[in-house]
Amino acid sequence: MKQLGIVLRHGWSFDRTALAPLAQALATLTPHVIVDDLGYWDAQPHIPARDPALAWIGIGHSYGFASLLQEPQPTWTGLIGIGAFLRFPNPGLPALRDATARDPQRAIRAFRRECGVAQATTLPIAHPNGQRRLLATLDALAQLDLPPPPGPTLFLHGRHDRIVTEALTPHCLHADKGHSLGLEAFEWCLAQIVPFVRSLNP
Repeated sequence: MKQLGIVLRHGWSFDRTALAPLAQALATLTPHVIVDDLGYWDAQPHIPARDPALAWIGIGHSYGFASLLQEPQPTWTGLIGIGAFLRFPNPGLPALRDATARDPQRAIRAFRRECGVAQATTLPIAHPNGQRRLLATLDALAQLDLPPPPGPTLFLHGRHDRIVTEALTPHCLHADKGHSLGLEAFEWCLAQIVPFVRSLNP
């Protein structure tokens, strides 16, 4: 019987700290919990290696979920999408890309307000490589069209999500919150995730 491992991956414009509280809480289920960082603010992404001897469960917020699905030949014991989607036909993408190219801090502050996140007046200064990744992700989102995951999957969605509509997240459980459920409704998310993870223990 394989031990479980859990990997968490944040969405566009965030970093690993967005999912750190959830990761800490899930460490009660397994000591093998890692949090990826897509490198939007740093010179390089930080994607820790995963022990192939473990049975991995992937948890992704927003684009982080789509990013996990696009890994080459991934094998997941289960997947959890928080405010997640398989395609993103959002007509506001070109304007967001233009705004991010001109003034990343201003654009991302506005985006995070739409997510429902209380944001400080300043953000870290994005490394030039990170800024390029911000723009590249927006380009990728415009072309995104993924098949449904083949294995056990749990989708969590906020009824007041202004970024991802319910139509893009079918067969999901709902909370009366916005896009950033992992921050806005931490306890609710945990209450859905823990029994799902326990049901997948191989």
